[in-house]
Amino acid sequence: MALADRLRPLLGGGPGGKGLARGAGVAFLLQGCGAGLAFVMQVLLGRWMGASDYGTYSFTVAWAGLVAVAVGLGLPTTVLRFIPTFVSRAEWSHLRGILRASVAITAAAGFGTAALATLVVVLLGSGSGDISWVVILGFWLVPLLALRTLQQENVRAFRRIALAYGPPFVLRAGLVIAGGGIWMAAHGGLTSEGALLITAIATVLALAYQTVLFWRGLDPQVRTATPTYETRAWMKVALPLLLIASFTVVLSETDIVMVGAFLGSKEAGIYAAASKTSSVVGLVLLSVNAIAAPMFSSLFAQDRHEDLARLAIRVAQWIFWPTLAVSILLAAAAGPILSLFGSEFDSAKWILIVLLGGGLVSAAAGSVGYLLTLTGHQREAAWVIGWVAVLHVALNAVMIPLFGAIGAAIATTTSLSVWNTWLHTLVVRRLDIHPSVFARFRHRR
Repeated sequence: MALADRLRPLLGGGPGGKGLARGAGVAFLLQGCGAGLAFVMQVLLGRWMGASDYGTYSFTVAWAGLVAVAVGLGLPTTVLRFIPTFVSRAEWSHLRGILRASVAITAAAGFGTAALATLVVVLLGSGSGDISWVVILGFWLVPLLALRTLQQENVRAFRRIALAYGPPFVLRAGLVIAGGGIWMAAHGGLTSEGALLITAIATVLALAYQTVLFWRGLDPQVRTATPTYETRAWMKVALPLLLIASFTVVLSETDIVMVGAFLGSKEAGIYAAASKTSSVVGLVLLSVNAIAAPMFSSLFAQDRHEDLARLAIRVAQWIFWPTLAVSILLAAAAGPILSLFGSEFDSAKWILIVLLGGGLVSAAAGSVGYLLTLTGHQREAAWVIGWVAVLHVALNAVMIPLFGAIGAAIATTTSLSVWNTWLHTLVVRRLDIHPSVFARFRHRR
């Protein structure tokens, strides 16, 4: 069966009832397993390393994630926008072109940055005799994280949800846990350098496995097509999306980085435990958007506005109510959950509760980010998120010295609220779509 025929039920079907439910269910199951394993991974790393080394590890992964978004050049969201269009139009040469070009550009930017940064760190450290291997490992993690994100979006654009989320979420976390256990058995303890090395190796293995299965599963029409490159046109779209992705990561990771910078690695580790735990509430949002985002792009390309509006309302309901239930459970059990990391992490209870509030606001607003970036309004979205990112950094710079780590949580929740409210207003104004959880009640009236 041709690739277009296999995807037509989702690309050309209605606004997404059974297809959305099935795809979101698979994504939720895989991300749920992955989130569970990731949480176990974070708990074990915290117990194996202690608050200080765990803080160094979390701090390094956080800033590596920031750099990885920059070297990704906005291509992950770009492929998610173009691939469904190429599939629906059977433009196989363009499809193969964007698949090859996106990987090549990301790899060149990522490994080039890592090599240059390593040279600088070695030259600076050789003079003082103190080379920071944590920093070097962090920079080599950058291209791996960038390629991981790109490949996940490549696969997701084809609706191969199991392959998109299985290796990076489930396999990778399992490999880190296994590697950490082996390291502990061999050395009797785990350092931040060891944890970073294990994370890098696990990322390589999961990425290689996913890439091989992805290319084997492509339709022969795609694998044998002569690639057509429209790199300039793709990068013209990618650059605003790069700004959006960069600002989004600023909103998600800057709090940990700034807590580490202002308060030290131990406080960063304690804050990271609360942050990683609160990220569980975003699981529903990620799972539903995993299948909904390519559908947004496809419906918009086919000029099916009414179907797009109904899908946005349906998605909001799927996101908010499960998120609310998970948030209540996490808030009620905040103390016991955080104690799993170790006795040093008990003080993060109120940090977790405040961060859960930001997750609820994001869930209530609906898929506002994807609705804008996948319908040609990426520049306006970038402008909004840019200002909110500036606000986020400023709030953290003020709140952390005044109130400590809880100040970072308040700043993060405030920024998320402003961001989602602003983007929701733009979606209503530009697309005439009301994507929030309250839209169904408005629609009934």
